[in-house]
Amino acid sequence: MSRLSNRRSNSALRRSTGVGVALLLGLSAGCTAAGDPEPAEADLTVAVSSLGKENIDPSADTLATIGVIGAPIYDWLAWPAKDSTLGPGLATSWTESADHLSWTIELGAATFSDGTAVTAEDVKFSIELHLDPDATSSLSGLWRSKVTSVTVNSETSLTVQLNSPWPTFPDALSPYEGAQGAVVPKAYYEEVGAEGFRAAPVGSGPWRFVRHDLGSAFVYQRADPDSYRQPPGYENLTVKLVAENSTRLAELRSGAVQLAEITPDQVAQVREAGLQVLEIPDFTDTALTFFGEGDPRAEDLPTGDVDVRRALALAINRPELVERVLAGYGTIPARFIVGEGTLGYDSSWQPESYDPNQASQLLADAGYPDGFTVDVYSAPIAGAPWVPRAVEAIAGYWQAIGVQTNIIPTDYGTVSSLYRQRPLPDELIGAAMVNLSQVTNSNITLQNAYYPSSSVVYLLPTEQMDTLSAAASQAQSREELGAAITEMVDYADSQYVAFPLARTPSLFGAAASVAGWSPYQSGYLGMQLEELRPKS
Repeated sequence: MSRLSNRRSNSALRRSTGVGVALLLGLSAGCTAAGDPEPAEADLTVAVSSLGKENIDPSADTLATIGVIGAPIYDWLAWPAKDSTLGPGLATSWTESADHLSWTIELGAATFSDGTAVTAEDVKFSIELHLDPDATSSLSGLWRSKVTSVTVNSETSLTVQLNSPWPTFPDALSPYEGAQGAVVPKAYYEEVGAEGFRAAPVGSGPWRFVRHDLGSAFVYQRADPDSYRQPPGYENLTVKLVAENSTRLAELRSGAVQLAEITPDQVAQVREAGLQVLEIPDFTDTALTFFGEGDPRAEDLPTGDVDVRRALALAINRPELVERVLAGYGTIPARFIVGEGTLGYDSSWQPESYDPNQASQLLADAGYPDGFTVDVYSAPIAGAPWVPRAVEAIAGYWQAIGVQTNIIPTDYGTVSSLYRQRPLPDELIGAAMVNLSQVTNSNITLQNAYYPSSSVVYLLPTEQMDTLSAAASQAQSREELGAAITEMVDYADSQYVAFPLARTPSLFGAAASVAGWSPYQSGYLGMQLEELRPKS
């Protein structure tokens, strides 16, 4: 039995069972409980490189988007400490049944921004949104494959019934594992409908939604949360889209924005201007991903051949890419997403070496001695605005082995909508892009968002991957799941459908007047904003 208890009150901690003192202290470390509201300054404006699909409904967009524009207004059932260890959020505890086939969630007191209380009915409704076949949230496929029912026990208690064990279920309630743990008000959502909710969403977080200017910005106003997050240090928050890197820096220098995403090569300019350089450490893993594996339409295409994909991977000089494009702000992972300290990591793994000669030989052996042309979608992603520059560098490496690159500039919302379609649209078959995943301790994203046929992206929907995924789904402990993930990662790595490029921080420039930056390791930007405040 696993139980995690609330840090909000000493009495709750005294009532908890099955949790060691060390664990309780670990959960409290780095977590700031809500206190009495403090006076707030007026405006905080943040410039980002992408707003994704601009859909603020947790069930309808990627975590890369919800983590930026949704995290200010939504609360999650579980919430991480600053070192990424898991702590309570809206839920005060979660208890696994003896047969590993259900989890009971207990809620604390919290209120939506419309004044209504957060109840178990709201949580049940929020979870069931992701069980809808039309849900496109990052791990909706996992939830549909695991959850059989959700039962409300009381206003503050509910039970999630499973068809197979889920030892990392608590992780899935946090923003580290998707938007499925974010809670929306059932009555309001049903009253206005999905489209009405997406136009005017309501949550219980530290900010309340004010308006959405399509293609431009999301605007919020300070709210005083009554749960586990603190009141914001600014009265008004605007998260605005500024896609061009130099324009974001110019707006930061002029004072038009107080916080802006920056690229690694802009760090020196930010410091020279007397501004702050802030970062979210180990924010993300990036990978070169290929689309169409397992699809008959890709069988006769160059990238439908695993040896061709390997050749393209070997031709990328990752150390040089990290040095020149990332200005040294990055490390080279041996595997996509799985790294030291994460579930399933194998310390014997080593990064593959740059080898253009072997790449050329593989192409010749595969029947492409004179190369070919491949489409690559190029889109900045929140937390990684440097991706288009990386795509240009990759095109140069491929040209050196005779492969031409047709770079397709786009925005992340557009291309992420394409690769979530079933079947994949024709234009994606055989194409590639640089994609990213948040680094998480449990790696459920890797298992169920990227590879098997039940996943949202389904990069490797083969019989072998589906068999490995099914075995992982039967694991009854984290240890068993870790071993299963290791097998999945080894197989996926051998197929070169997601070749790891770099693990990077997310970098920001900030006005000298901004204080309070205390980032969550690998956390999304929207998780950080309520802690910012003017320097006194």
